[in-house]
Amino acid sequence: MGKKKWLPTLLSVATIVLSSCATASSTEGEARPVNRTPSLDANKRFYIYGDEHSHDFLPVSWMGAAPKVCSLDVDCPERPVAGSRCIRMKVFRWEPPHWAAVAWTVPGPNGKGKPYWGKEPAVGWNLTGASKLVFSARATRQCKIEVQTMAFGDQRFGDSSSFGLMQQVELAQEWQRFELDLAGEKDHLSRVICGLVIGLNGGSTGAPPISVWLDEIFFQFPSAEANVEPEPLSDSQGRVLYDNKHHGVSPVDWMPAEAGEMVLLDPAFKPEPTDKNTCIKMTLKEWCSPHWCAIAWVVDPENKGQPYWGDAPRQAWDLRPFDELHFRARADRRVKVQFKIGVLGDKPYGDSAFPPIQTNFIEVDTQWKNHVLKLKDKPRDLSRIVTPFCVVWARDQQVETPVELFLDDIKLVAVKKNPEKR
Repeated sequence: MGKKKWLPTLLSVATIVLSSCATASSTEGEARPVNRTPSLDANKRFYIYGDEHSHDFLPVSWMGAAPKVCSLDVDCPERPVAGSRCIRMKVFRWEPPHWAAVAWTVPGPNGKGKPYWGKEPAVGWNLTGASKLVFSARATRQCKIEVQTMAFGDQRFGDSSSFGLMQQVELAQEWQRFELDLAGEKDHLSRVICGLVIGLNGGSTGAPPISVWLDEIFFQFPSAEANVEPEPLSDSQGRVLYDNKHHGVSPVDWMPAEAGEMVLLDPAFKPEPTDKNTCIKMTLKEWCSPHWCAIAWVVDPENKGQPYWGDAPRQAWDLRPFDELHFRARADRRVKVQFKIGVLGDKPYGDSAFPPIQTNFIEVDTQWKNHVLKLKDKPRDLSRIVTPFCVVWARDQQVETPVELFLDDIKLVAVKKNPEKR
């Protein structure tokens, strides 16, 4: 048998399995209740789930085998993206029909905590103008899940969208941020009663047990400030960040607050006074708590040289045309250092890549060597990058002080593909 396409028929099955949870009480011709207009936070977000945000979407509508094979913890403390909690959905076994889904819906006429399927009048949310549904997710292992919003459009008092929006996403063990583009639904957002559906099935998730974690789930509304277009790159084959001088970036984000006590930076170091060429010199002087430090290079089109932490609009780079980050490095003695791209992924105007793209702690010796950080080995959103380069030191990597690190020829590269043989 082929893979079961379960979500398009989600509601028809749910109606049969769980019809006892919702009893129709309306009469023919009864009008829908007036829907609420949401109050947005400072970042133009309307939350379904988040530590500091609470609206009345609740995970009460369970479908398929979910009531028998699933558990749900909405206050899970295991490595949340933000705050102190996240959602954990666990499938501990499979039984027919071998799929399970949980829907976050508004309260129905029977009150909070009761399933609601859109058969009876209930007040929804008018989310007209929302541009995307955003969520972060990870899993026990690499797997695929189904994500849907506005799934109850075939019900009399359901969603104003007839079909809703569904997407299959591939999860990894680390957190990733996902977005469902609502552009095709812009005229059908006047009534949302089903904010989110998360579905798993045996064909795409594999053998149980398996857990999926979710966090920071919200509808994003556009604003003039938020829609800052990424600065186009001038060369499709490469973009230089540093070669004798910085190009469009500044090494201004020092982490943590104690980094200035640990590190010295010379952005135009000359090994000899007569040298025409320069390189970057980082000197790790001494350790102090918390015994790690990092410097991130930030896109700085106006060359202001000020730290940027992703809390306000800022131009960024679209790195989707590029495959690799190249750089040269040496040290005054052997040392282990880590290199990253996209370290502000948890910020409203930060990096779209989440978590960061990074190397392991790699060994740098006393001779200049070329290094490569591959950008596309793991799925990441590279459409908006504000921190295209970052250097990290950690004492637990046996770094003794003082030590000097030298960097040069930092650039983004689009790898030329070999033409197909004819």
